[in-house]
Amino acid sequence: MWFCYFMPETIMTSRSTQLRGLLSELEFELRALHFWSIEPPAASALQSQTPFCCDTLLLQEWLQWVFIPRLAKLLDEGRSLPRNCNVHAYATEALKGVELDIGNLLRIIETIDRLLSEQRRLH
Repeated sequence: MWFCYFMPETIMTSRSTQLRGLLSELEFELRALHFWSIEPPAASALQSQTPFCCDTLLLQEWLQWVFIPRLAKLLDEGRSLPRNCNVHAYATEALKGVELDIGNLLRIIETIDRLLSEQRRLH
C-alpha cells in the first residue's frame, strides 16, 4: 500500500523530467531549422483567442512564444499539466509545404502530445 501511495508522484516527477527534456529538444530543433526568432511578436498577436493563435502567429512562433513558455511555467510552479494535447495534428497541417526536413520537429511534438495524454489515462 505504501508503494502505491507514492507511485503517482514518482510518475509525475518522471513525466516532468521527460517534458523538460522534450521542451529543450523542441527549442533546439526550432533553432536548428532557423525557426527561432529573437524578436517577439506584437503583444496583440499573443492575445489571440484562436487555438494556436493561428490567426496571428505562425506555428513556430506559437511554439516559441506560447507553448514552450506556458509548459515551462507550469513545470516551474509545480502546477498540473494539461491532460490532453494534440499539437501534432495542427503542426503537420501548418508545416505542409515547408521545404526543410521537419521530421524530427514533428516527432518531438508528437512525443509531447503522447506524454501529456498518457498522464490523463493515469488519473
